[in-house]
Amino acid sequence: MSELIAGKYEILEEIGRGGMGSVFKAYQRNLDRVVAIKILSPELASDPDFRARFQREAKIVARLVHPNIVAVYDIETHANTYCIIMEYVEGQSLQKLVEAGTLDERSILLIGAQIARALHYAHERGVIHRDVKPDNILVTSEKVAKITDFGIARFREGKFRTQAGVSMGTPRFMSPEQLTGHELDGRSDLYSLGVCLYYCLTGRVPFDGENAIAVATRHIYDLPVPPSQINPGITQAAERIILRALEKNREARFANGEEMAQALEEAAGAKLPIVIAPSAQASEVPQGETRKLDFAPSEPLSSASQAMSTPTGIRQLEEVLSERKTPPTTPAFLDEFVEEAIPPPTVPKRKEHLGVFLEWMQANWGVVAMVLIIILASSLVLVQMKGQDQVFVASQGAGGADGGANAAEAQYRELLDNVERAVRGGRQLEAVQRVQAFRAKYPDYQPAALEALADRLMAALPVSEAELLAQRREQKGKKYLSDAKRAPLARAYLRAARELYAGLGKNTSAGEGVMKLLDQGTSATRATASEAEAAASAFARARIRLNSSNPEERVAAEKDFIEALCLAPDNYDYWLELANFYRLEGLVDDARVLLRYVENTAPKTSDAYQRAARELRMLEQ
Repeated sequence: MSELIAGKYEILEEIGRGGMGSVFKAYQRNLDRVVAIKILSPELASDPDFRARFQREAKIVARLVHPNIVAVYDIETHANTYCIIMEYVEGQSLQKLVEAGTLDERSILLIGAQIARALHYAHERGVIHRDVKPDNILVTSEKVAKITDFGIARFREGKFRTQAGVSMGTPRFMSPEQLTGHELDGRSDLYSLGVCLYYCLTGRVPFDGENAIAVATRHIYDLPVPPSQINPGITQAAERIILRALEKNREARFANGEEMAQALEEAAGAKLPIVIAPSAQASEVPQGETRKLDFAPSEPLSSASQAMSTPTGIRQLEEVLSERKTPPTTPAFLDEFVEEAIPPPTVPKRKEHLGVFLEWMQANWGVVAMVLIIILASSLVLVQMKGQDQVFVASQGAGGADGGANAAEAQYRELLDNVERAVRGGRQLEAVQRVQAFRAKYPDYQPAALEALADRLMAALPVSEAELLAQRREQKGKKYLSDAKRAPLARAYLRAARELYAGLGKNTSAGEGVMKLLDQGTSATRATASEAEAAASAFARARIRLNSSNPEERVAAEKDFIEALCLAPDNYDYWLELANFYRLEGLVDDARVLLRYVENTAPKTSDAYQRAARELRMLEQ
C-alpha cells in the first residue's frame, strides 16, 4: 500500500531529488486531484532556526498566485519533517529540454519572458527567488513555463537570513552580489535568469570552473564570452538581452522583470527558429561537480582582457621570456618583447599591443606577470643599494614621445630621487604617498613599474599603517582569487585584510559569501599522495634555487614555494619557509600575512604555531 501523508495524500512515485529534499507525485483523495509533494530533509527540519524560518517563508510563498509560478497549496508535518503540497505540472524541467536539444531560440526566449514576468510579480510582493536555474523551471508540452522552489526565497523585509550572510543557491547561476553576501533585490534573479538563457542557447554556463570558488570568482571578476562566439546561430537581439542581464553592476541590468520580459518577447517575435547545434550542448549542469570551460573561440573576444587570454602573441611572449638567458632589469624590455612576439606594422600599433599586454598581466596575474613584477621588485633592491637614478632612468624607453610624456619623464626622475631619499631616511609612508600621487597624475606612465614600486614600498610599511596594508592585502588576495589553484593564498590575504579592516571599523569589498566559499574549499584541505609528492618536489627545488646568485633562480624559487604551498596547504612548513623568503626579500607584510595564517590555523601545541607566533611578534616590533 502506498504511503499516506496527513491522511489524504497518497504517494505515487518519486519525481525529483535535490539538496533540500525529495519531490513526489501524489494523489489528493479528498479533492480528487494530483499534486506534487516536496518532503524536506529531516536534517534541515531538526534545526529550530530553520523550522521557524521555513514556516514564515512558506506563508509568504503561498500568497504568490501567478500562472507562471508553481502554486503552493499547503504545508504538512510528516515523519519529523515538513511537506510542501504544490501544484503538479505535467511537463519537463528546462534542464531536461536543453539536454534533449529540442528547443529553438524563439521558444527559449518566450520561456524566458514568462519566467521574467513571474519573477517581476514576486519581486513586487517582496519575494526574491535566489535560486533561479533550469532545474527549477518547468515547461509543459504547450510551452507554458512555471518557476518552482521558492522555498529558499526570503521576504525582502523579513528578518530571517542564511548563516553568516551567505546566500543559498547554485554558484553557477548566482549573481555577483549574491556570491559576495550583499543585500539582494530582484535584479539578482534577473542575472540568474540571464545565466539560464545563456546556458539554453549555448549548452554552457558563462562561468564555470574546477570548484565553487573558481566559479564564484569568475562571476565576480570575469566578463562572459559573447554567446554568439559559442553558437554562431544566436541572433544579435538575443545576445544583447543576455549580456545586459549578465552585467556585473546591477544598475546596468534590466530595471525589473517586466522590462526584461518585453525585450525577450520583442526579440522572439521577429526571429526565425534557430536550433542549437548538438555539438554545442553540454552535459548536465546543475547538480554534479563543475566542469572546466573547454571552449576556444576562433575570433578575438570583445574586451582587451578577454582578447589577451589565450592568443598566440602571449604564448610567443612566454616562449621569448623562457628562452632569454639574462633577465631584463627595467620596464624598457617590454617594447623589445612586443616587437619580437607580435611584429607590428606601425609604432602606434606596437604601443597598443603593449597596453593590452599590460592590461592582461594585471587582470590575470599569470606566469608572465609574476615574473615581470618580481623582476621589477628585485630591481628596487638594486635601487636602494646603488641609487635609483642609475637603474630607473634606463626604463624611460616605454614612455611616449609627446610633450606630456616628456613632462612625465622629468617628474618620474624627480619622483625616484625623492623616493630614494625618503626610503633612506626611514620615511616609508612618504615614499608611498609620492608614488601614489604620481600615479594619480600620470595614470598611463610606466603603470607596471610604478605598481610594482608602490607594492614593494607598501610591503615595508609598519603595522600602524593599517589602512594601506589592508588595501594591499585585499588587492593581492583578489589577484590570487582569479586562479582557483591559488585559493589558499587568496584566503590568507583576504582574511588578513579583513582583520585590519575590522580594526578600523570598516568592511572589505570581498564579501562574506566569497570568504565562506574559500573557507569551505581550503580550511579542511588535505593533499592527496600525488599532490604531497609534487609539493615536496617543488619545495626541494625552491630550497636549491635559493643557493644561487642568479636573480632568475630567486624568481623561480618563489614560484616553487607557492606551488608547494598551494598543492599541500596543510603543510605549515611551506607557509613558514615562504614567509621567511619574503622577509629576506624585504616584503615584510607578505611575511606577516603568511605567519598570521599559520598562527590562526595550526594546532596551538604544534611547533609551527610556536614558530609563527614568535616570528610574527618579532616582525611587529
